[in-house]
Amino acid sequence: MIKQWLLFDPLCELEARSLLADLRTRVPVLSMNTGANFRIPVHELHVSSLATYDGSLPTLIPAHLTPAPTWLDATGACSWNGKDVLETTLASCPSVTDERVLAALDLYIASQYDFLPRSLFLAKLTILDALAAHAKRNAVTTAWIDEKLIEAEAFCDAGLSSALRNLKFESHTAAIRALVRRAVLSLGGTEKEAALQATAAGRLYAARSRLSHAGSTVELDLGGATQLARLVLNAVVRNPSILDVVGGEEASVISGLRQRKQWIAEAEAAIRTVQPNGAAVVDAIRRPLILGQHGALTARLADGSDWWIGDGTARRLSAEDIAEWARFPEAFQ
Repeated sequence: MIKQWLLFDPLCELEARSLLADLRTRVPVLSMNTGANFRIPVHELHVSSLATYDGSLPTLIPAHLTPAPTWLDATGACSWNGKDVLETTLASCPSVTDERVLAALDLYIASQYDFLPRSLFLAKLTILDALAAHAKRNAVTTAWIDEKLIEAEAFCDAGLSSALRNLKFESHTAAIRALVRRAVLSLGGTEKEAALQATAAGRLYAARSRLSHAGSTVELDLGGATQLARLVLNAVVRNPSILDVVGGEEASVISGLRQRKQWIAEAEAAIRTVQPNGAAVVDAIRRPLILGQHGALTARLADGSDWWIGDGTARRLSAEDIAEWARFPEAFQ
C-alpha cells in the first residue's frame, strides 16, 4: 500500500471542501479503469490550527502556514507529478453519487485483490446481480399466475405459493441480459452489438450455474466476466437511470444518441480540415466502446466513404482498411 500526500494550491474553505467531496465521487471510477485502488480516508474534514498534522488524513491548513505532515507508518521519499492523473484522467471520470453504483464499484475494486479465478469470476457476476432489477411480467401473464395461486392454496404448500409469486417477475438471467443491452446502447453501441453482449451475459451465467453444481471443473471465462462488468459499470456511472426498470430503456437510448452525436461532430471537425467541401458525416463509432476516449473513431460519410479519425486528423480508409475493420465490426474490448 502506498500512501500519497497531495498538496493543493490555496483555496477558500468552501471550495476546498467542495473539491474533496468531488474527488471522493470520482476516485472509484478512476480505480476501476486503472486497475488500482485509490482511496481517500473517511474522516471529518477540519481546519488545523498548526502546520503539523496527520498526513494520512485530509486536513485543511490555513494559507499562512507551511504544511508539515507527520506519518505514523514507515515512510520513504518519492517524487510524483499528479498532473496527468488529477487534471486529465480523473477529470474525465464521472462523479458518482448513486448508492447502487458506489456499492458495485467498491465490490469491483475489492475483488481485484483476490487471486483465485473462481472468486474473481463470481465477484464480477455478483456485481451484475446487484445492479440488475427484475421487471414485472405483463398483465396477462400476471393474471394467469394469480389464478394459479388461488388453486395452489388448496395444497397448503408455502414453497409452491412462493415460487408462483416469484414468477410474476422476469427471470434473473433475463434481467441481466436486459441490463447489459441497455448498457451497450447507452455507450453508443448498436442493437446488433447489444444483442451480442446480452448473449455473452447469458453464457457467463450459465457457466456460473454449472459451477454451483459441478464445482471447480467448469471452464471460467474470467476475461469475459471482467469485461462485461466494466462495460456495465462504465455505462451506469455515466447514467444511473439505465438501472431503472421503468424509464431505463428510454434513458439508454437517449444516452446512446447523445454519444453518437458527439462522435459525429468530432469526426466532422477533423474531416473538414482535410476535405472542407466533402460529404456530411452520417454515422461515427469508436472501437472499443467501453472506454471511448481510448478507442479509434471511424466515420461514414453520405457518399459512402469511410474515414479514420485520430488526434484531430482524418484519413480516408482504403478497401483493405475497411476489410480489416469488418473483422471486428464494433466489439467492446
